[in-house]
Amino acid sequence: RAALPFCQDRRRQASLPRAEKAFTNRLTFGGAGTTMKALLSKFAKRTAVGLYVGDNEVVVRRVAATLLGPVILSTRSESYEPDQLSNVLSRLLDFSPDRRTRSAIPIAVGLPSKRIFFSTRPIRTANDQATPQILLHEVIQSPNLNIDDMAVDLIRAQPEKRKVASIVSCRKKYLSGVLGALEGLQVRLARVEPAPCSLLRVA
Repeated sequence: RAALPFCQDRRRQASLPRAEKAFTNRLTFGGAGTTMKALLSKFAKRTAVGLYVGDNEVVVRRVAATLLGPVILSTRSESYEPDQLSNVLSRLLDFSPDRRTRSAIPIAVGLPSKRIFFSTRPIRTANDQATPQILLHEVIQSPNLNIDDMAVDLIRAQPEKRKVASIVSCRKKYLSGVLGALEGLQVRLARVEPAPCSLLRVA
């Protein structure tokens, strides 16, 4: 799969946490000139969009997978107020007048690390097929956390015969707000993930 960077330009990186800074520094032929970008994009095997939704700013980066590696086709960013997220996304994701073209390009959404919980831990419950909610409660062990208010997903693995679970979670209210803002924009949502997870996928 093509790497999907959720990037901001360098002028804005000073305000990002370290994990997001590393996330945005992925090499994607950012120095390629306009003519080179146009040429490479014509021979692109596929294109994709990375959408980073920060607390105060949205960044959209469109990339093409070429024989020379991923090439940045465009980067757009805009500050927003919470009640204006849908309008801002509508403007930033309007990268093609053809609705069929927009709906065919996969979009990956990256969420800021301070809005989510993600961790890989050994499975210590007697039932190794426990639900994601049970495993999250075991990891966090906080009486103040209402698991029913959390959206949870996990991936089970068994490296060297040791059962582990990679858990990711965020508040349902927050996630619903982001997904709700994308509704009606006729885009193809490929996945929603912690922004730093892109680094692990590429490593």
